[in-house]
Amino acid sequence: MVERYFSQVVLHQGNVHRNAVVEVNGGCIAVVPYEEETAFTVFISGCIAVCNNGVNPVCLTEMNAIVCRCGSVYDALSAIDMYLGKNGLYLSDCKKKQGHDVVSLLKYDVSSGWNFVSL
Repeated sequence: MVERYFSQVVLHQGNVHRNAVVEVNGGCIAVVPYEEETAFTVFISGCIAVCNNGVNPVCLTEMNAIVCRCGSVYDALSAIDMYLGKNGLYLSDCKKKQGHDVVSLLKYDVSSGWNFVSL
């Protein structure tokens, strides 16, 4: 079954996608432009980052600290993108759900910072 998540901003493989849908089909990921609402698309307010499961609570703490240090949303997105890329935390387009190659979606909102999305 394909899981769909819509957000205003999606970080994936060093790209910032605006108004995009993350489609998770097994272990395959696709980020596509938002075109129309479907019944089973989950809306996530804010930002989604498509990561591998190397992300841990320490990473989330570091990412929240990065956002707090940034003066603008643009600077925060750029800094988080650099952090994820530098630490090898982005997920490639298609990974088998075996061991360490599972999908982790992270969401950011102002009230609670970075957290995991339950898949």
